[in-house]
Amino acid sequence: MKFGEKSTKACGSDWFLPQKSKVRHRESLNDRVSCGGMYAKCQVCAQEIRWSNWNCKCEIINLIDKDDEALRFYLNLYATIAEDDISNHCQEFSSLESKARFDFRQIEPMVRARVSPRVLEIGPGKGNLASKLAKSSDYFSMDIVDNYLIKIEGKRFLGNIEKVPSELYGSFDLIIACDVLEHVLNEANAWEEMNNLLKKDGILYLRVPHKEPLIHYARFTGTNYPFVHLRSYSKQTIRMNSYAHNFIPLKIRTINFGKYSFAKRNFGIRRFYLQNAQNLREQLKPGRNEHYLNERRHVAIRFAQRYIEKFRLVKQFATQLHTHVLFRGTEIYAILKKG
Repeated sequence: MKFGEKSTKACGSDWFLPQKSKVRHRESLNDRVSCGGMYAKCQVCAQEIRWSNWNCKCEIINLIDKDDEALRFYLNLYATIAEDDISNHCQEFSSLESKARFDFRQIEPMVRARVSPRVLEIGPGKGNLASKLAKSSDYFSMDIVDNYLIKIEGKRFLGNIEKVPSELYGSFDLIIACDVLEHVLNEANAWEEMNNLLKKDGILYLRVPHKEPLIHYARFTGTNYPFVHLRSYSKQTIRMNSYAHNFIPLKIRTINFGKYSFAKRNFGIRRFYLQNAQNLREQLKPGRNEHYLNERRHVAIRFAQRYIEKFRLVKQFATQLHTHVLFRGTEIYAILKKG
């Protein structure tokens, strides 16, 4: 069968050879982009968006097609989570800044290796990494809700990584997704769309939780949301997904942020944390005392014991819960090349 001819093997459906047609489609899109042509429309004001003129009548360009009831629920949920995070600061600023510095050290060689690379950060959060990347690249930020984006400068847009407009395919040299994949509803769609968005030989940088106990996000442990993290990862699962979605792993490593950062989850312990914030912050302050760095587990145990009756949990479970919540363990970071 010649390229472009309809197949008769698809039970009456019309389809073409996928590999070649996809390549031809992407090449035509890249031609349009390089000429500054239109490649997408804002879903709110319907204005045509161009690379050379990245703005529309809306404050933030919206490329999310809200035709799915589950997606609308998901958007409302994450708008609530983001608002709570902005108001109550789920993580210390020093923790976020430390992670951003680490991520930038991994990314910087890839940015410098290309001339004005086009970089997309998915889920930029409070913009700790964005401020570093905007100076050295053609930086874009994408999120599913606008709570964070309104405070980030530069080129930004609302988008769903599980369903990206095909006009954006093959547009980015580097994609960054830190603390993103554990939240998405359909992980396979997200992996595939990230591959589609990258140019040939493009790079994907990931950071995700490593073997995180998901019990922290259960209703009976105090969470206020229907769901938060939906999965955790190991090196094996990252490698497996990489090969399944046509990525070549260049580096897959674990990093322990526990020594200098801790997360205040948006769950039941927050009310106790806020009541004793100053005291606990002094106890767990990074670098204050080597005793707390070397024996931080014992600090968490003592804190758990103090409130064991309030949580109505057995000692062993309370100890495990607080140890993981206050000292978020190792994470996985991965550098993957598009195959």
